[in-house]
Amino acid sequence: MLGACTGTLVDGPSLNKRPFEISLSEMRELAGKESALGDSTLTSGDLDIDDLLSQLGNETRTLWQDHKRADEQFSKRADNIAASVNNARGSAFGSERWSVAQMSLSRLDRLRAPSLTSLTKVDALVFTALESQNNATGANQTDEGEPLSALLQLQKMMETDVLVQSRYLDGLNNILAQ
Repeated sequence: MLGACTGTLVDGPSLNKRPFEISLSEMRELAGKESALGDSTLTSGDLDIDDLLSQLGNETRTLWQDHKRADEQFSKRADNIAASVNNARGSAFGSERWSVAQMSLSRLDRLRAPSLTSLTKVDALVFTALESQNNATGANQTDEGEPLSALLQLQKMMETDVLVQSRYLDGLNNILAQ
């Protein structure tokens, strides 16, 4: 115990939560701050989403709505699936509890497919807009008249959500691998 008082670092277990102990909502909260993502991220709580969406075209708004619907479904199911995975922790590979947890994880991963599709399409819109901007100096709008800055903000929010989903699934998969 005296080693802790000397001011030197002592190797010991961390008191931080382990990845599988962090809920999806806590992961989202961490992602909204300066975090392990490497930079400050943009979440929908950071700005007026209605104002942002009003600057974008119908197709882009539909992509956002599809993404949010999928993200909400992912969030609704995440805690139940985490419980199933935690129940299977330590189970033998291929056992019934392990198989049930693995199928649950597959279903959770499938729920986020519309988010991934929407993000891919927004990425393509951003790429096209940036390409147009490079070809026509000073262009700050997409071909559909959407402000590039609004499209980039939307893209960043979607990327953050998808990254949190991926990290959450990775954490659950790591539990089954133990």
